[in-house]
Amino acid sequence: MTSHMIDAFALHVLRGTRETEHYTQRLIEDLKKLPKRREGLRILWVHTLPYWQESLCRIFDYNDRVEIAVCDMDIDAPEDLTWTDPYRTMAEYLIRNWYNGPSQRRVGRTLEYAKKMKADGIIYFCHWGCKQTLGASASAKQAFEEAGFPALVIDDDGCDRRNVQEGQMVTRIEAFLEQLEGRRC
Repeated sequence: MTSHMIDAFALHVLRGTRETEHYTQRLIEDLKKLPKRREGLRILWVHTLPYWQESLCRIFDYNDRVEIAVCDMDIDAPEDLTWTDPYRTMAEYLIRNWYNGPSQRRVGRTLEYAKKMKADGIIYFCHWGCKQTLGASASAKQAFEEAGFPALVIDDDGCDRRNVQEGQMVTRIEAFLEQLEGRRC
């Protein structure tokens, strides 16, 4: 979500400035680095990515082997909302949001998108401070695997670098990716 906020700020509020021109040029350069065809593994990432972690960037950025096809934090609003009455619609969106209510709602929406995006596997990233994500991790993993989506639960601190077990996390993610590649053969 942070990258979307930066895009909105840079491309709307700062429109017409040199900084926006520079930012847009860097986006274009990044797009040129993307592989032409994506045939690697498709991962659905649950929760926010710790973008500052270089080791994760090395695994997922500009890589033919694997891509994060979707993050559950980026999943759109329910399709059946109408915007003729914006305040009522915003209230309904907040009430019906898959992060509110029982964890099964979020798990169901995640599975819906895993199918839609043809995910090869799901990485469920548990930030230490997010009680909802942590509390639902075991039942979510079970539901994902029962639906045919291998899942890896990673417990980590996405905010405080002092609490990150980076080597262990990279090893677990690499092993998970190898298992997914083995399933494709």
